[in-house]
Amino acid sequence: MYRLLVVDDEDFIVDGLIDLFEERFPASMEYYRAYSSGEALEWLKRAKIDIVLTDIRMPGMNGLELHEEIIRLWPQCKVIFLTGYNDFDYIQSAMRNESIDYILKTEHDDVIVRAVEKAVYELQHRFESEKLIADAKKRLQTALPVMQKELLWDILNGDVSQAAVAQQFDELNLPLRSDRPVFLVLGRIDGWNGISSPSDRMLLVYALQNIANEYLSAFAYHYSIFYEQARLVWFIQFKEDSHAEENEGDYRQGEQRNLFVNGAMENIQNASRQYLHIPVSFLAANDAVDWYECAEKYNLLKMMLHVHYGMQQELLLSESHLPENPDNRVTRAGIFELRPNKWALLQSCLEKGDMQHFQELFRELVKLIPANRQQWDGLGFHIYHSILSVYFTHLHQSGMTDMFGYDQVMASGTNRTWGETAERLWQMAEAIFERQNNELIDREREVIRKVKQYISANLGGDLSLTRIGEVVGFNPSYLSRLYKQMTGEGLSDYIVAERLQLAKALLAKQHMRIHDIAESLGFDSPAYFARFFKKQTGMTPTEFRELL
Repeated sequence: MYRLLVVDDEDFIVDGLIDLFEERFPASMEYYRAYSSGEALEWLKRAKIDIVLTDIRMPGMNGLELHEEIIRLWPQCKVIFLTGYNDFDYIQSAMRNESIDYILKTEHDDVIVRAVEKAVYELQHRFESEKLIADAKKRLQTALPVMQKELLWDILNGDVSQAAVAQQFDELNLPLRSDRPVFLVLGRIDGWNGISSPSDRMLLVYALQNIANEYLSAFAYHYSIFYEQARLVWFIQFKEDSHAEENEGDYRQGEQRNLFVNGAMENIQNASRQYLHIPVSFLAANDAVDWYECAEKYNLLKMMLHVHYGMQQELLLSESHLPENPDNRVTRAGIFELRPNKWALLQSCLEKGDMQHFQELFRELVKLIPANRQQWDGLGFHIYHSILSVYFTHLHQSGMTDMFGYDQVMASGTNRTWGETAERLWQMAEAIFERQNNELIDREREVIRKVKQYISANLGGDLSLTRIGEVVGFNPSYLSRLYKQMTGEGLSDYIVAERLQLAKALLAKQHMRIHDIAESLGFDSPAYFARFFKKQTGMTPTEFRELL
């Protein structure tokens, strides 16, 4: 779903265009209204906007000045200038940017619709699959030096001092600065769409990194490394800009910086789904840290992504979503001891809720000892205690320490045959998976409850996906998908139904003026309310009231 912002100082033009687009693009757009350049700028700083349709001549900041802010905040945004003046010279400088179009207010509706369709097409076809794969093959042949990856991996493991970072950055010619803080973003490929060849998978990874480069390079220096078969880490440093330092509200500062990173990750996720056909998840840090603090930050993000949200796909999260639970704190050593071996894979399956692969690994381990063996040897004790360690580590990190009593488990294990013990261990795993699934469902249901509660209390207020996402703490696109997955209906459809239900109830109150009803439902004018009501019911509000 794309976000389209309409900007004009004449209310009827904004409302009329939104009505037109809602009719022509019923389910593919989320619309935002701005009746001044200042209001438009507020939206641009608050949400990732894909298309802006704006008047040129407006009081205060004109359309061209607004365009400069648009390309500064959202370089990939498509801009369509709408004006009553046939003055091409006036926008000639802006037309040098291929991301804009230009139409007259006097043009037929079809011309305006085609301009928006063109912008959507360009957004959808920004990346061509063949070109991505070709670029990926080239990158595969000229892969970045292994030493660069090893250095950054050592930093994430806390094995490099700050002084060594500065020296080795210069030696390895990394495109990052050792004297500036860095943002970390964790990525995870949630599925390979049936691709099993390691080389083909690496091509997709390189293609994903190419997509990220397209969206990140405009505003940041960045570097990413791929590890553990399906995971990535991005190191991001914002480019210095004297203009940015002069503007307190610039996106490179504070919350706007986080918004820009999250917007870029949303674009990368969408492009990966559309062109590479692989789902990816992202988790971004809330703030930049010094290089010597990267290990601690990485551990926190990894725990959050792999433990608390491991069963979900195509996540778009920030560090602020970490559940507030003191049991979730993990020491650096506890994470670092997990290496890419069977124990780590077993733990990973548990974290992600991957019961099928967990069972396969579990069976491989327990079959190493005969099921009827009563007296255990060292291998039996090693497997038994290692599996329990995986369980209890996961339970501690997930805040589920109340599930099993450690003393009881230990006492009931060693006096049974190995087959009986293995069955008991498997029953424990089943219980963990079941509880994880139930807690996930409960969390998602709670999000849906909060969404519906907010909508019910704000039917006359801001019900944009951006605002609802802010209320529940989720990315708007991810929230939209989650809501439809959980309820079977689109969030916008639910909002329309709730507004319509309340509208009918208020119309039944004969003493209420239609003007007041429209205002209480958040419509900017009675005419806009009438168009909405007739579209949904086939009757005007007055006709509906006469039937009561």
